[in-house]
Amino acid sequence: MIRKQKSGICVLHASVVLQHYVQSLRISNEEDHTHEMLDISKFIRDDLPSEKKTKYIKTGACGLGSEEFFLLITETKKLKKHHFTMKSFEEKIFHFEVEHFLEMYQYLKAPALVSCFRTEKAFHSGTIFDGEVDESKFDKYAKSHGKSEGIYCTQAMVMLGAHKDENTGKVWFLLQNFWENGYFRLVSAEYMASCNATVSFVLDDADVSLKKNFNIVDAEYAETTVQWEECARCCYEDAEDGPTWWCKNDVYLPS
Repeated sequence: MIRKQKSGICVLHASVVLQHYVQSLRISNEEDHTHEMLDISKFIRDDLPSEKKTKYIKTGACGLGSEEFFLLITETKKLKKHHFTMKSFEEKIFHFEVEHFLEMYQYLKAPALVSCFRTEKAFHSGTIFDGEVDESKFDKYAKSHGKSEGIYCTQAMVMLGAHKDENTGKVWFLLQNFWENGYFRLVSAEYMASCNATVSFVLDDADVSLKKNFNIVDAEYAETTVQWEECARCCYEDAEDGPTWWCKNDVYLPS
């Protein structure tokens, strides 16, 4: 299922995709399988809380965390969260946490929610990422987007799979993202840890069905299109003296 975002609502896409994947995996009757997923555009218009909707209109970000949004649409709190210590900080703890995560993945055999994943500039153009990222790269990229000190550019995604290379012992994660022409990323456990990401599984006894009469869309590809995005789509380009922004229809928005 491919979903493309045009503004800062990756937390919504990640939660919606995860909900659909997990629910689909639990369906035993082939005839019951569909591509029905929450319609994010209509959710923003009709169901997003007013204060969150105001924030979205003003900034393009919904003001929700991915776990918070998953709870909002499913009403389940049964998430098992994993956070990885950086290998350079404490190697034994790093390996223990990664092995524990792999055990959980082998038990559930299901996708997981990736939240608060700090991004660097290279993450937008590459496909495979290994090793720990220097903290300065996160800082530099955040500052280029007008972020305050200590505030980072983060991304929410869905972990589709985890694999341990028996020859090297290195663990890799396949992540689904929501950027055009950048829908998948392969990252090592070392890279994941340095991005300070949280990876959360939905426990197998959790009810993940949509709890309210939300609008749905039945499609293998879904693109979030609302008035705000279509009227003012921003483009970004790095420059020596900082970021340069321009917008269509002479409408300028904050970074």
